[in-house]
Amino acid sequence: MEHTIATHPFSRRLMLGLSATAVGGALVGCSSQSTGSDFGKNTALKVPTHVDPPDVPGQIVSAVDGVPPGYTQLPKKLPTTTKSVPGKGGSFTTFQVNWGAPPRPKAKNKYWQELEKRLGVTYEPTLVPADAYEDKLATMISGGKIADMVFLHTDSANAQRAVQDGAFAELSAVLGGDKIKKYPNLANVPQYQWEASAINNGIYGIPVDLAYVNSLHVYRRDWAEKLGFDAAPKNADEFYQLMTGMSGSKVGSGKTYGFGGYSGGVTQFINAMFKVPNNWSESDGRLTHMIETDEYEQALTYTNKLWRGGAFHPDALSLAEQGAKDRSLFESGTIGCQVASADTWFRSGGLDAVRSKGGEGSDPQLLLPFGHDGGDYAFPSSPGFYAVVAVSAEAASDEKRLAEILSIMNYLRAPFASAEGFFLRFGLEGVNFRYDKDGAPTPITENAANGDVDGLSYTGLVPVAFFYPDDSQHVTDTVHYTEAVTKSSIKDPTVGLFADSSAKVAPKLAELTTDYVNGMVTGRKPLSALKQFRQDWRKQGGDQLRTELQKGIQAG
Repeated sequence: MEHTIATHPFSRRLMLGLSATAVGGALVGCSSQSTGSDFGKNTALKVPTHVDPPDVPGQIVSAVDGVPPGYTQLPKKLPTTTKSVPGKGGSFTTFQVNWGAPPRPKAKNKYWQELEKRLGVTYEPTLVPADAYEDKLATMISGGKIADMVFLHTDSANAQRAVQDGAFAELSAVLGGDKIKKYPNLANVPQYQWEASAINNGIYGIPVDLAYVNSLHVYRRDWAEKLGFDAAPKNADEFYQLMTGMSGSKVGSGKTYGFGGYSGGVTQFINAMFKVPNNWSESDGRLTHMIETDEYEQALTYTNKLWRGGAFHPDALSLAEQGAKDRSLFESGTIGCQVASADTWFRSGGLDAVRSKGGEGSDPQLLLPFGHDGGDYAFPSSPGFYAVVAVSAEAASDEKRLAEILSIMNYLRAPFASAEGFFLRFGLEGVNFRYDKDGAPTPITENAANGDVDGLSYTGLVPVAFFYPDDSQHVTDTVHYTEAVTKSSIKDPTVGLFADSSAKVAPKLAELTTDYVNGMVTGRKPLSALKQFRQDWRKQGGDQLRTELQKGIQAG
C-alpha cells in the first residue's frame, strides 16, 4: 500500500546543474525598476514572525533549515489548529496545479462536499494540468478574471508581468512581523522561505514548501558487491569504476547500465563532486556563472568520461525527459543508479518494486554524495520554495474579504500532524481511507473516490512532511539523508534577485545550453567547444543577466 506524504515531483526545480535549466539566474526579488501600481514600493522586507507548529509524539524535527519534519507515528488524537470555520458562506475560487487525474464532480465527491463545509465556502477550483500551467495562467490573466487564490510560479514570464502590473496583492501590511500571528498556520512558514520568495521586498504570496534537498540517490548495492565494492564509492575514480562496471559486466540477468537518463539528478550528483557553483558564485558583488568556472569544466569532462566509458544507457538523452520510463528501468534491473524524491522510493513502486522486480538479491540502498577526491562535496540546493500562493489584488481590495481569504489559506496550510492537515491529506474515513491493523491511514484504492483527495487538496499550501507508516525506519533514514546533504549544500546567491531580461533570454540560453552540453557530453562536440559555449552564452544574454542581477546585489 502507498503511504506517503512528501514533496511533489517538482521537476523544474530538480533540474539543476549542467542541464539546460540552469541558465537564467533567479527571477524574483530586488530590481532597479518598478512597474504596476505599488510594485517596488517597499524599501525593506517585513519578514513575518515564525511560530513552530504543535509538537506531537513521533515527530522528528531537524535543527537544520530546509529539512522537512518526519513522523514515525501519528497520535490517535491530533491537535486542532483553527478555532472556527474560516469562510463566510460565499464562493471561493482557486487556480491550482493538478498533478494527476482530476477529481470527480462535486455531486459524486464526498470529500469535496466536506471540504466546503469545513472551509465555509462554495469551493470553485480551476484545476490546471502541470504541463498546461503557463498557457492557462496567461489565459486567466489576459481575461482579467483572476481567481481569489492562485498558485503562482514566480519564474513564469506571465507571472512576473502580472505581479509587476498589480494583478496580485502585496501582503506585507497584513502578514509582516507579528501580524501573521493572526494566522498561526501561515506563521509556521520558515523565515528563510519568506526571504527567498519575496519580490521587490514585498510579500506576494505564501511560499510553496520545498526542501533544500528534495531528491535521494539510490544505487544497486548488490551489483556493487559483485564488482568488488564492499562499501559505497567515496570518490570520482571509484564511482567511475562502479558505473562503467555496471554497464560492462554481467551484474544482472540481462544487459545492464550504470545510468539511465542523463538527467538533472545525475548532473546534480556530479556537480556536487566537483563543487560546481549553484548556478552562480558571488564575490565582492561580482557574479560568475557556473559554466565559467574550472569546477564546471572538470565536471563536464568527467561526465564525458563516463559517457565514453559506457556508463549511460544508449537512450540517455531521451530518457532524461521520461522520468517514469527511466524509473521503470531501475525497477526492472536494467540500470544501477537512480534519483527520485523520498515518497517515490519509500512506497509501493519505489524501493520495494526494485526488490521484487530487480532480480534475485536486489538490494537498492541510499547513496550519499562525495567529493571527487574523497573529500568534501557541495550539493546544489533548491531555493527553499517552489512557487507562491498569491491572492488576487481585486479580492484583496476589500479588507474583510482579504481577511477571510487569509483565514481559508490558514486552514489549507495546516501542519501535517493536525486534525485539519490529516483531513486535507487523507480525506474521510471509509470513503477515501481506512485504518490498517496497525492504526495507520491507508488510502482506499479500489473505489472511484481514490483520486478525489489528491485532485483537490494540492493548493500549494500543504507543507512537506515525511510519513511512511509501513516502515518508520524509512522516515528516520530520509530525514538523516536529507539533513546530511543539506549540511553540505550550497545556495544560489541570486535567489531573491530580479532580472528584467530573464523572461526574454532564458529560453534562448536554455536551448543554447542543451545543444552545447549534450554535444560535449556525448562527444558530438569536442570538449574544447566549452570556450565557444561560454562566449555564445555571454553574447546571447548571459552578460545582460549578470549585469541586472549584480545591480540587485549592489542595491542590497
